[in-house]
Amino acid sequence: VPGISLVDTSTTGTATAQCNAVPSNFKAAYETYKDKIATAIDTFGLDTKVGGRAEAAALVAGVISQESGWVMKTGDGGTSFGLMQIHLSVHPECSSLGDVKSDPEANIKCGVKILSDLAQQHFNDAPRNYPCTVIGMTGYAGTNAVLRYYNGWPNACNSGTVGCCDKGDSNYVENVRRGNGHLDDWLDCFNAVGTMPPNP
Repeated sequence: VPGISLVDTSTTGTATAQCNAVPSNFKAAYETYKDKIATAIDTFGLDTKVGGRAEAAALVAGVISQESGWVMKTGDGGTSFGLMQIHLSVHPECSSLGDVKSDPEANIKCGVKILSDLAQQHFNDAPRNYPCTVIGMTGYAGTNAVLRYYNGWPNACNSGTVGCCDKGDSNYVENVRRGNGHLDDWLDCFNAVGTMPPNP
């Protein structure tokens, strides 16, 4: 499945101007993986759960940008792997998709499957507060809820139990949307340059 191309086909260059906020090294890496991302989105139906193909591509690109900066690596003290920083002890089901530690395609498939499963479960939830964030977001719903669960929303946080905020990045959603993840910038970019072809 072909992915959204960042090549501007307009005569004015206005479409790629919308992509200027995304770092050039991230855009170059995205071009390398765009078809794998699109295929995974298609396989797991992420686009049908988060509002469309551009939204799904931006969600995946934002997570990869935040998690790994588009570099296949090991993180979290050796427990998370690849572009989407998959934690295999938390997601053992991903081992059936291939070697998520060293194969970018398997890693992307696993990450998109996780996002799709989370969207199926939580995208339409009523807004919920996450007591640990320190930069002001409240009422997580939709894509924000999916992101919060991707990084971890321990059950302890539902009741305000001590230790709730020791898990994951308290400001993960904010960092993916407007920080290193550039999700909002990715979405502006994808909406400007066009969308992936429709599902067959």
